Amino acid sequence: MSLDSSQGLLSPSDIADMVGVSRGAVSNWRKRHQDFPVAVSGSENKPLFDRAEVVLWLQERGHAIAEESGGERIWSVLNSIRHLAPPYDLGDLVLLLATLRAAYPAGFEQVATAGLDNLSDRLERAVATLQNVEGLRGVEIPPTSVPMNDPNVARLVRAIAELEERKLPVAVDFVLERLARWQIKGGADTGFVGSRTSKLLSSLGLMIPAGTVYDPACGIANVLTSIGTINGGLRLVGSEINREALGVASQRAYLRNLNIDLVLGDVLATDPTPGLLADIVLAEPPFGMSWDPTAKVADPRFAFGVPPKVAADLAWVQHAIAHLTPEGRGFILTAPGALFRSGVERHVRMNLLSAGCIEAVVGLPSKMLPHTSVGPALWVVRPPRAARDVLLIDASEVRDVEDEVAGWLNSEGAVAIEVPHAVVPVRELLAADAVLAPVNWIAAAAPDSAAIAASFTDASGKMAQAINWISNSSLAFEQLANLPKPRMATVQELIGNGVVELRPGRPDKSREVGELAAKRIARASDVKSRRLPSIDDLPAFDHRDLTEEGDVLVTSMNEIRALVDETGGHLPSTGVDRLRILDRAVLGPHYLASVITGSWNARLQSGTTIQRAKVRDLEIPLIPVEDQAKVALARVAVGLIQEHAAALNAHATEVNDAILNALRYNVPLDTSDFVGAFSVRSRQLEDK
Repeated sequence: MSLDSSQGLLSPSDIADMVGVSRGAVSNWRKRHQDFPVAVSGSENKPLFDRAEVVLWLQERGHAIAEESGGERIWSVLNSIRHLAPPYDLGDLVLLLATLRAAYPAGFEQVATAGLDNLSDRLERAVATLQNVEGLRGVEIPPTSVPMNDPNVARLVRAIAELEERKLPVAVDFVLERLARWQIKGGADTGFVGSRTSKLLSSLGLMIPAGTVYDPACGIANVLTSIGTINGGLRLVGSEINREALGVASQRAYLRNLNIDLVLGDVLATDPTPGLLADIVLAEPPFGMSWDPTAKVADPRFAFGVPPKVAADLAWVQHAIAHLTPEGRGFILTAPGALFRSGVERHVRMNLLSAGCIEAVVGLPSKMLPHTSVGPALWVVRPPRAARDVLLIDASEVRDVEDEVAGWLNSEGAVAIEVPHAVVPVRELLAADAVLAPVNWIAAAAPDSAAIAASFTDASGKMAQAINWISNSSLAFEQLANLPKPRMATVQELIGNGVVELRPGRPDKSREVGELAAKRIARASDVKSRRLPSIDDLPAFDHRDLTEEGDVLVTSMNEIRALVDETGGHLPSTGVDRLRILDRAVLGPHYLASVITGSWNARLQSGTTIQRAKVRDLEIPLIPVEDQAKVALARVAVGLIQEHAAALNAHATEVNDAILNALRYNVPLDTSDFVGAFSVRSRQLEDK
């Protein structure tokens, strides 16, 4: 297929982002619409579609398409050469072309106008010239591994040529962010463009209007470029062990016209900037990093103790402290284990506390980084000074925490911090093995006394009502005597004989329905709780998946449960099968919902993680419909007893909790109005 420079390839996720729908919706279009564009590249599991064909298909159906950014344009063309090289080599090529265009326009023009036969040679000569450009001298720009004789590479060059130069930095970062998602491991070592942790550290680096900001593990300079773009008056210094990452950092800085001092070196092995003192030190070193502590006892940076070989976290903390000005502050992200592990790390923490170096610790939420669900810890450190109290903040449940932390740490004391926190004297921390995990020091807030008393009064009254209802109930099972012997039939047999119709539920996102229609969705949890969503106030709605009055909804996830839809008008979700009775002279809905959950069907459950049964295999005992009504009536009566017994159990639990909380927090309980079966039983216990 021949594509011009304005076109490229899109993955299903790219299409979803283009029109603001879920990935599931795109998958549904592909299944339901035979005229949806056919994949032109990729694989069966990761198809790629011609962008022009997709745009035309979407426009014909009235979908609003977001305006394509420069980064999206480059990405769509880059999709066509995904198979030519590893993800990060593709990213290096995009960055190189953008840098070449910004730093050596004439050389870039030669590359852009070259034919396929000499494109590689022209690019190589142009790149060699970059070594003479101020700001790029000494920067290692490795030769590209991407085959330059592919026509789609020429289209990539043209896509970059067509972009306004001022938009190059943002477009390149868009591509690098997408590539990092594609291959997460690389980002774990050198940083993720656009990550939440980078945004957090950037906000902390902007807490000073002037001075020096140092990142000793800068990777591709996510934090430093973000800071420099906003505050050009800061001196920015970064060091990095990975030569290629440092090259990427240099090019990203050049595209933004930033002057960042970037130094190559293994920071923990040999300090590459021993005389540097910074007003702010920021670091996000790799989690769980090992290091070589050999001969570090004499290194003045590690005067508080040499961390163990398997955990370099506190080595980074000490390196940051060693490079602070007398009034400087360090912000270091580590794995949470560094806050509480014993052994040498406990010794280091105690020395840091005794020296007054730890100002605060913030426990952050999980999933701050794409490659780990572990919530990192933020250390706020100072040079040695008189030991003070330490601020401990539990931000593990705070949404958008990266936008909040700088404000907390800028506040005068802890009063302005509206999340769980504590200010703990150093002596208490030392007495507790220097454990700095915030959750260990933040006591749960005492419950409201009025709420405890109200909970007791409300729950005890409802408990008495449930006791009285059960006590006054009567059950008669005479109608169940002499029931005929049933004939067992599977649901599949009933389907084959035209008695019932089976339709499985569908994923919620696969249906293109509006917000109000989405309120009709019936989930497995609804069937298990025996409460379907109310549709009384919803507008009329027509859909082929809607249930009808008398349909039986069945779920077999972990346990078999069934419910009769008394009103109809619901949309069964994933895990909910709909059984519609076509011949009520043979089978009644309430009887079917009762017997399909029989214990004999439990043996049909299978699965390692979630137990499920095939609804078609479930066995139904068939008896005359007049006898079915007797069984269904008895089941309803027993079901009511079960519901009130469950309510009694729940209310009793609430009462028990209220009694214990009232004891713990010295809350008086008003029992003057509470009479009934429970109070009688209480006096009986007292008499014993």
